Amino acid sequence: MEEVQVHGGRIAEFTEETVSLPNEPFYQKSGLKIRNKRALISEVPVMGEKKVAALDTERRKEEGRNINKRILPELKSIDNRIRGNLRIDGIGRAASSLVGISGIVESAFSSIDEWMPGERAVYVWSGVNLGSRISGISPKNAVKIPQNVSFEEASFAVHGARAVKIVRSADIKLGNHIAVYGLDLEGNLACQLLSSSGGRVIALDTDQKKIDLAVGIGAECGFPADGSEISGIMDMTSGRGVDTVIIADNADLRFTLETAGRICKDNGKIIVSGDLESGRFAGFNSGRELDIKFLRHHGQDIVKQGMEADQAFRDDMEIFLGFLAMEKVRVKPLIAGNIETESDSGTIENSADNGLGLILKYPDDEQKSETGNWESAGKKIAAPLPSQISSGFISGDSSETGIFPYVAAVKTFSTRLTAGAGDFTGVDEKRKTTNQTKVESIDEIIKNPEIKAVFIDGEDYRHPELVIQSLFSGKHTFVMPPLCFGSDELERLWKAYEATDAQLMVGYYRRFNPVIEHIKETIGSIRQPLSIHYRINAGSGENRSVSDGPFIGEISHYIDLAAYLAGSRPVKVHAEGLSAVDRSVRSDKNIQIMLKFTNGSVAVINYICGGSEKFSREFLEIFGGGKAVQMNDYNSLNIADDRGIKLISKKPKDNGFEKMFELWGYYLKSGLGSPIPFKSLMETSIATLAVFESLADGRPVWIGL
Repeated sequence: MEEVQVHGGRIAEFTEETVSLPNEPFYQKSGLKIRNKRALISEVPVMGEKKVAALDTERRKEEGRNINKRILPELKSIDNRIRGNLRIDGIGRAASSLVGISGIVESAFSSIDEWMPGERAVYVWSGVNLGSRISGISPKNAVKIPQNVSFEEASFAVHGARAVKIVRSADIKLGNHIAVYGLDLEGNLACQLLSSSGGRVIALDTDQKKIDLAVGIGAECGFPADGSEISGIMDMTSGRGVDTVIIADNADLRFTLETAGRICKDNGKIIVSGDLESGRFAGFNSGRELDIKFLRHHGQDIVKQGMEADQAFRDDMEIFLGFLAMEKVRVKPLIAGNIETESDSGTIENSADNGLGLILKYPDDEQKSETGNWESAGKKIAAPLPSQISSGFISGDSSETGIFPYVAAVKTFSTRLTAGAGDFTGVDEKRKTTNQTKVESIDEIIKNPEIKAVFIDGEDYRHPELVIQSLFSGKHTFVMPPLCFGSDELERLWKAYEATDAQLMVGYYRRFNPVIEHIKETIGSIRQPLSIHYRINAGSGENRSVSDGPFIGEISHYIDLAAYLAGSRPVKVHAEGLSAVDRSVRSDKNIQIMLKFTNGSVAVINYICGGSEKFSREFLEIFGGGKAVQMNDYNSLNIADDRGIKLISKKPKDNGFEKMFELWGYYLKSGLGSPIPFKSLMETSIATLAVFESLADGRPVWIGL
């Protein structure tokens, strides 16, 4: 069980068990489970080389591997910036009381419709226990990250929200002069937002490096906050003074207020940000009529009471993220360094001379965070194979050869052994192979050390067991759908896959059809969610039910293609069957499937039996990003964009089989693995199983990977 830190509202206790399978609850009670990626520590530790080593050694002796609980706050009092590396054993209490952390939603309570597993989020954290890789939070403390904003940039959202509140309170008009005192993160971000809003910003601070940084990325000019700024500001404003003074750092508030009163014009405005004590303003009198507004920091109740963020806080976080997405605010120059962590240890490294915050980088375990445990980081890459791969072919009890002619046409594979009732001697002469030996037992293929690859195209109900045996024997395994019929088989398949360096490939050949490849190339650059409609006219559909292996395998083809075109993995599945009171329509043979993907795309798959077989079998439409695609039975393809409509009406000679087997052979020879990643195969299988669970229960099924 992995430790999960819980914060904000009524949150569940999370466990680290696999929650991927559709028949298992993926969440307990209420909240979001987030795998952390980046966090912003706003108080920059500063320390010289020699002192780093000395303090590190001293703390190691005193506290062993737990120095982090004290080290970050102590570093603030040392004057020199980091030069070199500082070892930190874990990350404990942050120097800032309120922190922004970004990550990926691993699971969400089923009643939380606005969040899906796989979505990127940034949330408010109270500044403790930053070392936890997984957090359980209230959805009211999180907002979604725009597509073109990185985890690193998004972690600035909490401080950015405070800056947004300041700017909104200032009510800036185009061309107003605004003086900003205090150029830490909040003040610097406010300078950029004010400048983007049309203000003429004057940056003020006691630290010249902070002034230079603010002027470099937002402010019009800057002065040291030592009293000498008054004459410079009055000269700049022709003696009128500034329209607004913003005090973003109240460390020396009494002195700053006196100066602000002198540089602000009559009837001007002073904005003071922070949690304030009224006794500190006794005796303040500027001699002018001023509008003074005191702002309480966003999220102060979260720090004091562990409460949830209010809607205004979340709104301001979203506004700031919008400025980031539009590139109206730059945060990378504000980063002083990174804390690289791996397990419980890490290193602080400089990335800027004048930064204002540190980025905590959690272990970059993308495979686990985005796909669960299905693709292990420890999976070995297969060793390259010779140009001729000795293979075995397992067919069914019928005399049909199935995919064998296509395999035989690929020179990479040399089919040595065959098992099953297929008559492989009668194949097309162009695709005929030699030196084939028909064996009685499948074990003679799977256990033969000379056989490197196994092709399975037999009875569907035997596929899972045959694949598991083949993988455990170290054979690179190709199988036609279905891959499995239940979650237990899927778990066993995963274990078999991880046991050796053998690769697995499933025959989702539609991906490799030239028409589909053309469509994928057309929509590949779209960064917006897609709307996909995929209709399958299955004809009469005689003697078919949802329990039939062929039906599960067939549905998985369409789900795989929808996910491939969406460029994302399915996270929500809802299936409904057509029905009639007199049962004249079989609900298990007429299914409407809706798939929701992590990138926001939605696919609707209509599998219809009972229609006219004279009508086209497969019809596909895709809309998004200013483009529209329409494919009718792979015979015609219409593509529309701002330049008009292009019609391609030529049926390809290759339906995708030959390209699929050629790539499979190339990947094995090159040691690249499989043309379809293992995690994608698992995702398709899970979504397919979820279709039939939804069909049986009449409810949507969330898939938490």
